Amino acid sequence: GCSSVLVCPWNVALEMVGYVTEVGSVSTGCRLTYEEELAVLEMCAEGMSGLDPEAAVALRNRGQLLLALTQSKPHMPVVYIEAPAGKYSFDSVVDRTCVEGDESFWTKHFTAYFSQSAYARPPEDMRAEAAMEFLDRFLVNGPRVKGGRDHLGFLFLYELF
Repeated sequence: GCSSVLVCPWNVALEMVGYVTEVGSVSTGCRLTYEEELAVLEMCAEGMSGLDPEAAVALRNRGQLLLALTQSKPHMPVVYIEAPAGKYSFDSVVDRTCVEGDESFWTKHFTAYFSQSAYARPPEDMRAEAAMEFLDRFLVNGPRVKGGRDHLGFLFLYELF
């Protein structure tokens, strides 16, 4: 390019991250066209090295989406943020017991537990002061998962919330 061209005093990539993250809030009359967005994203290629990983991924995914839209493709590749390497990884084990467990697993761990749980549903017509007294008595006696003195436990709390 020409050396007399004025250089932008701002980081185009940072500005584009702001646009991409808030594009849903931009009115349609003020939005860039797909082609304009792609052109700006191409200008951002140089400044992406200074962005945090989430911002860089947002720009890459937006670019992939725009390419898919402009080329009428039904699919697009999606870039994911790399999981941080650390001492603790809560997703290091894929636990599929909820979808692959056999019936004996459910009986052993859940059905048996809830069959021991006592629950007496409060009357449906309880209102106002009577309901407050009932709730106060429940809280004073102390909520217990298996029911406690009032035979109200997890299932009551579940219904309450």
